[in-house]
Amino acid sequence: MFERRVHIDENLPALYRLTGDRHPVHIDPEVAASYGFDRPILHGLCTLGIAARELAAAADRRPWELKELSVRFAAPVFPGGTVNLVARPDDSGLAFEARSDAATVLSNGYARF
Repeated sequence: MFERRVHIDENLPALYRLTGDRHPVHIDPEVAASYGFDRPILHGLCTLGIAARELAAAADRRPWELKELSVRFAAPVFPGGTVNLVARPDDSGLAFEARSDAATVLSNGYARF
């Protein structure tokens, strides 16, 4: 079993916007509040990217060697928080989930390198 805690930098949503996703829920507190969030949230794909990078390290592989990745987005991650990633190897890959505070944020994850 592999477990790793990853701090989510406060500025990561602004950096993620460089991918072209300009949705303001990730950076504007007023827009986030209109969606029912206490503050801006990290994009789910950014959370998944963080998890994939950590899974590659756990498998002693490079991120670009990823062959298969599936997951269910279960809850938002807030910048400044911590994500706890837990992975268990099986015959051909890694089953994983990620939690932030008391909530599961990525569930039923699977990665194969």
